[in-house]
Amino acid sequence: MMSVCYEHSGNLACFSPQCPNCGRFVKAGDIQINRLDEIIDSPATCSKCGTINMDFEGWFDPEDFEISLV
Repeated sequence: MMSVCYEHSGNLACFSPQCPNCGRFVKAGDIQINRLDEIIDSPATCSKCGTINMDFEGWFDPEDFEISLV
């Protein structure tokens, strides 16, 4: 499975880059995280459905696996 991950405070916030409505891959936007490390917004653009929110997969330690950071 493919994930889109963003570095924040030494950890990775990972999201599923698929539209929850139609399953197409989406173009990820800039996520917003508050001071309590809670996800406020995770926008993405689906070519069919328009603006959607990516599904949050969780916080991960970057040393646990190899990925390319966005």
